[in-house]
Amino acid sequence: MPPSGLSAASAVGQFTTRPSACSSASYGATAGQQPRRALREHSTARAAIEAMLRATADQVTGPDTPHYCMLILAASPAGLDGIARYFTTVVQGLSVQARDGASRADLEAIITCAMAAWDALASADR
Repeated sequence: MPPSGLSAASAVGQFTTRPSACSSASYGATAGQQPRRALREHSTARAAIEAMLRATADQVTGPDTPHYCMLILAASPAGLDGIARYFTTVVQGLSVQARDGASRADLEAIITCAMAAWDALASADR
């Protein structure tokens, strides 16, 4: 388990998609599948979170995605550590930025900054 105490498996358990009230039933049923899959497919928490953020950027900037919808990957408040709260906030911010017209390149810059914070956050959690 990484120094943060957040393993890839626990990251998957902490992040779930809330129901979407957006344009179609199929969007609500499928929104968040890519980010959830990304969390499951990586062996380290860092790799899982980075893949989840990039999948979120794909989801919220896709040509068939209603950009006025917010993809929210959230965790239950109980037992949620600061790192998970931080990355939950980043996901929500990516959705807001996309809604407001940010490009995929804009979101990639945000993700790069967020991942640069990973090492500092993980080492502070030791």
